[in-house]
Amino acid sequence: MILALVIDDDPPVADATARVLRETGHRVTVCPTVDAALAALAAVSPELVVLDLVLDRDPLALHDA
Repeated sequence: MILALVIDDDPPVADATARVLRETGHRVTVCPTVDAALAALAAVSPELVVLDLVLDRDPLALHDA
């Protein structure tokens, strides 16, 4: 089991991705914005990040987080 972070502002896509990961036994945190993802990254260290590259602001800001 891994901890995955799904960062996507399209709820159906984020929910489907999270569902598949959970069904395969993984823990998932879903973040709809870059700011939410930055806050999550301050609290957890995911082993997998699924990142939508078209978000509310530059998703590459997560690179150094």
